[in-house]
Amino acid sequence: MSAMSHALAHLPRRAFGVLTAALVAGLVPLAAVAAEEPRRGGTVVAMWQLEPPLLFSPRGAGSTPLLVTSKILEKLVRITHDGGFEPQLATSWSISDDFKTYTFKLREGVTWHDGEPFSSADVAFTVNEYWRKYLGFGPVHGQVESAEAPDANTVVIRYRTPKPEFLVFATLAGAQGGQVIAKHIYEGTDMSRNPTNNAPIGTGPFKFKEWVRGSHVEMVRNENYWDEGKPYLDGLVIRYLRDPGARAAAVEAGEVQVAISNSFARPDILRITDEPGFHLDLKGYEAAGWQNFLAVNLRNQPVADKRVRQAIMHAIDRQFIVDTFMYGLGKVATGPVMTQQEGFYTADVATYPFDPEKAARILDEAGYERGADGKRFAITLLTAPWFVENAKIGPYIKQVLEDIGIGVTLDVADRAGAIRKIYKTYEFDLALTAALASADPLMTTTHLFTTAGIVPGAAFVNASGYSNPELDAIVDEAGVEADPDKRRALLHEFQRIAAEDVPNIFLVEIQMANVVNAKVRNVSSNPMWMYDTWKDLWRVE
Repeated sequence: MSAMSHALAHLPRRAFGVLTAALVAGLVPLAAVAAEEPRRGGTVVAMWQLEPPLLFSPRGAGSTPLLVTSKILEKLVRITHDGGFEPQLATSWSISDDFKTYTFKLREGVTWHDGEPFSSADVAFTVNEYWRKYLGFGPVHGQVESAEAPDANTVVIRYRTPKPEFLVFATLAGAQGGQVIAKHIYEGTDMSRNPTNNAPIGTGPFKFKEWVRGSHVEMVRNENYWDEGKPYLDGLVIRYLRDPGARAAAVEAGEVQVAISNSFARPDILRITDEPGFHLDLKGYEAAGWQNFLAVNLRNQPVADKRVRQAIMHAIDRQFIVDTFMYGLGKVATGPVMTQQEGFYTADVATYPFDPEKAARILDEAGYERGADGKRFAITLLTAPWFVENAKIGPYIKQVLEDIGIGVTLDVADRAGAIRKIYKTYEFDLALTAALASADPLMTTTHLFTTAGIVPGAAFVNASGYSNPELDAIVDEAGVEADPDKRRALLHEFQRIAAEDVPNIFLVEIQMANVVNAKVRNVSSNPMWMYDTWKDLWRVE
């Protein structure tokens, strides 16, 4: 395999699905704006719920910092709506016959925002010192043997084991796993404490200008961007507002032009997008979907008992959550792989229909009978603030568990507290958190279950402490199996084990929604739009 086109031809085009026709019907017809000539200039203000602790977080801190850095730091390749990949910092690539060596030719004439030239030395440094050391719990970066720069425009990445083509490219185009950083800025420093983390320097279409804590991050056009004529905007602002009502008001007042990913309550989303001058955008998350789930802390009894976890599954009416708290914008989850990941999803797993009587019976048979106070045992349920609906879902889960005799103390944490308690100190029995579903499950899903994913202090990994050698072996094999059909079968088996053992209780596949001012164009132009560069975003006035 030697040509870029050859590499692309062998990528599974159906690796992730598309939205249903009913949901797409909510979009403004794209054909109506496709013929418009993009306008240069102006600023777009986008809004996100939570402010990050730092803008570039080497160990990962979820979507909050990535929303900013994805406009500043670029990747070698970019994922496309048809399930393939296109050049970004790389222009072409070749793959060895044993799938252990990936060679990339890099774009020439690219400069960092501080004026220094970009070269293969930056990519080799990124692979060896960042991806491998900070993101090494993943199946791609964790298997890097070396990265070399034989000349200024070539980088060679060697893996210890064969790496499936789609998995490698999906990782390189992923939300964080592919971001390239500057060697001259990070070499010889403590990467996690480098002051540039709060004023990132990249090669992307936007340059960091300022971070006003408690308010916003402002970026400006990179006048030396390699993609001539882009970005279209002069400026981009990511604004933070804690109160959902204030977010909705800011959109209605025109202060904010794009509200990202369910920024406020769904009744307000539906109400505002029914008004003239706004539209509901449901695309752009096909390769970056989200699910709500309960992480179960297996370090603690009695939730370490699989029967207790299965009873909890039966006690929760997940369709009620979709209908009542999500206003129908979502669907019941069946496990860790989302239905939109069509190339990997299977419905052939254990299911847990809502049946509180069965839940109580399971607990009785397991020896957890009600005491004189009606309680079987008591647990702590921690609710993370990732989505506004969690403020209602947490109390609902508390109520239904108490209905079957489980005493629940509800711990409502802010963002920093939730990260610390769920992923570092493990101060919970159940934790209402979220999982990102990327193009390939081995990127952001399987490490919620693997032993290698138990990394104290790293966010959105295996918080449950679940460790199963059988599942680990299946995931490891899926990480080296180059045959797409065999990989698919392995990942189906992974889902079956995960659904049987339920160390993580998946609740709802969340339908993400952007509320967009009608003056803005090219929202959701990419299947990972939230983490894309936004270089083609523009406004009509």
